[in-house]
Amino acid sequence: MNLVRFNVGDQVFELPDKYIFERDLGKGAYGYVCQCKDAASGHAVAVKKVTILDEITEARRVFREIKILRNLNHANILSIDEIVAPKVYADFTTVFIVTDFYPADLSQIIKSPQPLTDVHVQTFMYQLYRGLK
Repeated sequence: MNLVRFNVGDQVFELPDKYIFERDLGKGAYGYVCQCKDAASGHAVAVKKVTILDEITEARRVFREIKILRNLNHANILSIDEIVAPKVYADFTTVFIVTDFYPADLSQIIKSPQPLTDVHVQTFMYQLYRGLK
């Protein structure tokens, strides 16, 4: 597996060369995120770089998130496509989580100045309830 390196903000991402960097999506709650294209399928993916060994509680939280998302299989819940860990165990301080790319999340939509119609709210509630089902 050949790796490619690129910068997202002030962070270095090191991923298999099947992922082609497209753009920096910024810093999220749990790490830096970028959009890539899967060269094999042509699909857009989001890649999140998460530092896991700064604190034991953070490592547990990341492990729990990965474990839960790996076992969920639902159209209304984000799924993990791949987890990329460093080749060298000594460098195992970060992990890259590859998921499907969505151009916006519910938080961004709620914060948007665009007014939400009743149809929007009903659609979001329907999707939330489907995810809980």
